[in-house]
Amino acid sequence: MNTATSVRLGPSGHVGEVAERLRVELERLGITAEAHAGDGVVLLSVWTDLVVWCEQGSDGWHYRWWTGCLADRTGRYIYTRSPAWAVKTAAHRIAERYAELRHLPSLRPVTERTCNDNSECRHG
Repeated sequence: MNTATSVRLGPSGHVGEVAERLRVELERLGITAEAHAGDGVVLLSVWTDLVVWCEQGSDGWHYRWWTGCLADRTGRYIYTRSPAWAVKTAAHRIAERYAELRHLPSLRPVTERTCNDNSECRHG
């Protein structure tokens, strides 16, 4: 297996293993992240406006997150990514973004919300 294009996963070969490697690296840097698993993807919630997607693409497993920039022409979010085989590099890049965000004033108020069993949410 070529580690330049893929990650060696354990027996389950699950995306959760890829996410856990990044979560552990972030923790070593003093950053706590919460994992939220979906269908073939795990989201690591790091900070407001910093959610890391751990997913498999055509070129293997990777991590993807918003850079904080918007495209000039379209106004769309610009994302960056890092291959999962470079988990330490990804963790350091995410830590840099985390540090940027920690120094910015919050632009949105955080509101408490409750959800019922039907996934309907109400803001409180």
